[in-house]
Amino acid sequence: MKKVGLLILVLVIALGALGVGYAKWTDTVTIGGSVNTGSINLGILDTGTDDASTTADPQCGLGNNDENKNVASTTSTNGAPKVPPCLINSTQYFAGITETIVKAYPYYSPTFHFQIGNCGSVPVKIESPIGIDASGVDLTPWMALTWTILDEYGQSYDGTGGSFMQLFSALQGMQIGGGLHITVNATICFQETNIFAYTDNEGQHPIGTVIMPQNADTSFTITVTASQWNEV
Repeated sequence: MKKVGLLILVLVIALGALGVGYAKWTDTVTIGGSVNTGSINLGILDTGTDDASTTADPQCGLGNNDENKNVASTTSTNGAPKVPPCLINSTQYFAGITETIVKAYPYYSPTFHFQIGNCGSVPVKIESPIGIDASGVDLTPWMALTWTILDEYGQSYDGTGGSFMQLFSALQGMQIGGGLHITVNATICFQETNIFAYTDNEGQHPIGTVIMPQNADTSFTITVTASQWNEV
């Protein structure tokens, strides 16, 4: 009986030793991740015109103003602030700007200036199409443009002339990095006759008198869209 008990004790000790022999030390580490997405926040800023209500009218083409008369005027105003706010170097950008021209006539030639800024962190490119919607009497066929465009680094990108649609073509594809802006300086030369082919968003060509109409009120909205640069 003692031999049996001794044998059982030996087996218990052996099994215990066997368990120790097969045990292992373990520990655990984890791999964590953090993703912060970028942003696109496009804004526009009015930077002035060259014909305030107190200055002599600028002229173009056959026009002259030797008498320094002040007949027409052009003012530019910022619209509502962007939400969320659009700031570049503490300068606030807006959702839109409004150009107001009163008493326009053939060969009146105001200049307006604006910036398009990317307040986000992801570069963008101005995308096609850029839309224009006009109401009232569409005067854009009598508005010849010349312009200069400065890129995001302040270098001359384009300077030429034509219609609004040609200006839009010049802007399309321009890149704006995060925290940067482009600058547009555009001069309108009101024409006496309609010499520009023009098609609105619905593919309609304006039909009317060849001579620039009198007592005509018009308003137009230009929509600029930009998307992340690697999808345009």
